[in-house]
Amino acid sequence: MNSSKPSLGIAPKAHSLKKREKNERRFRLITERMGDITSTLTFSPNPTYTYVNPSVEGILGYKPEELIGRSTWEYIHPDDKKNILPLLKRCLGDYQSTKIPMSLKPKESMNHSYTLECRFRDKSGNWHYMESTVTFSENVLLAISRDITARKKMEAELKRQAENLEELVGERTRELKEAERLAAIGELATMVGHDLRNPLQGISGAVYVLRTKLRTTRDEQIRTMLEIIEKDIQYSDKIINDLLDYSREMHLELTKINLSSIIKDALASVLVPETITLKLPHGEAKINVDPEKMKRVFVNIIKNAVDAMPGGGTLTIQSEEFNGTIVIAFKDTGAGIPKEVMEKLGKPLQTTKAKGMGMGLAICYRIVEAHHGSVAAKSIPDQGTTIIVTLPLS
Repeated sequence: MNSSKPSLGIAPKAHSLKKREKNERRFRLITERMGDITSTLTFSPNPTYTYVNPSVEGILGYKPEELIGRSTWEYIHPDDKKNILPLLKRCLGDYQSTKIPMSLKPKESMNHSYTLECRFRDKSGNWHYMESTVTFSENVLLAISRDITARKKMEAELKRQAENLEELVGERTRELKEAERLAAIGELATMVGHDLRNPLQGISGAVYVLRTKLRTTRDEQIRTMLEIIEKDIQYSDKIINDLLDYSREMHLELTKINLSSIIKDALASVLVPETITLKLPHGEAKINVDPEKMKRVFVNIIKNAVDAMPGGGTLTIQSEEFNGTIVIAFKDTGAGIPKEVMEKLGKPLQTTKAKGMGMGLAICYRIVEAHHGSVAAKSIPDQGTTIIVTLPLS
């Protein structure tokens, strides 16, 4: 055999040296035309390269002679060695356990041929995923390896996209269920609204007649009872109006108006205790909104802020133009909103108040969204809550 070429590490058999050289030449002729990396290794005691075909240079950047005589452990990722070592030991007769790692799948148990994957470092220091079919014979290993890095990246990307798709489907399913729930609320609101309006009107009329008949009565208990009935009628009517407003399609009558004008009108509609200090924005920013509907939004937010400060505090209203929008912030110094409530803020039938349907803020969200705006909230326990309404200027 030509001394310039490294030995394949194949132990001589009974056949002649000439036949062995002929077989090695045939082996080289076949492997040097292969696109995959073909190599042979012996164990002394670590697996050491005795032959590598030229394909290794195009895939990993090494010339064959750079690998011959070196241990394969130098190039295999440390995390993958623990999977490969048991296989090598078993095939060499040093490992008696029948349990083989799942990543090492026997192909043909008769000739000790296996397929395994591992990460191999190229000459630039990058890691390549290699899939190798290895065949053992006595103390010699023949490995045919191909680069599957692109395939592994594709598999990882497909897995990522599958997870994203699953998440997206889950999100859309939740949205659909929520839409169905809201549609059911809308239908129920319409039915309840119409069915309750008539008896409420009847009760209201009866109270009016009683109040007329008992105008001269001096019985304070009767007067008190009539006032309670009238207040409850008004509150019931408000609940019906909220349900109907939430279920109706939103129609806007847009007008260019000063923001300060809407805020002043909203404050005039709310009884703000003297224990609460008001800080109002300066400037005359103009916004294109439905004034009545936006006033309703501000009234609801201001009422919630006042309710959050029963012992007094400060309500600060600020506004700032930013990137084609106007940002209006309502900041109170109340107890704050619990985290579990914050996650459901703006959803119908969600409220922390002992009395109420939780429709007020849900309607506010709908009104702002109909204006192509958004509502956000920030809250810190024992420090207060900030509700931020963002609206387009045009």
